Amino acid sequence: MKPRLCKLKLSVDDYDFGFTLKRSGVLFVQSVEPNSLADLYNIKEDDVVLELNGHDIKALSMNKISEMIESSK
Repeated sequence: MKPRLCKLKLSVDDYDFGFTLKRSGVLFVQSVEPNSLADLYNIKEDDVVLELNGHDIKALSMNKISEMIESSK
């Protein structure tokens, strides 16, 4: 499957992006909330995440990844 770029930007009305992540070798989307921002941008369960905010995340811990997501809100 060809990689695709997904840019999610929270609006003032959004609380979060609406997805959860899990690492099992690679970082992937574990779940997507219906009608969330992630759902609107067609993020799907089992999508593999390669980068966050332009940074390669392969070697990063889940704590660091969570910090990156939180700081982008």
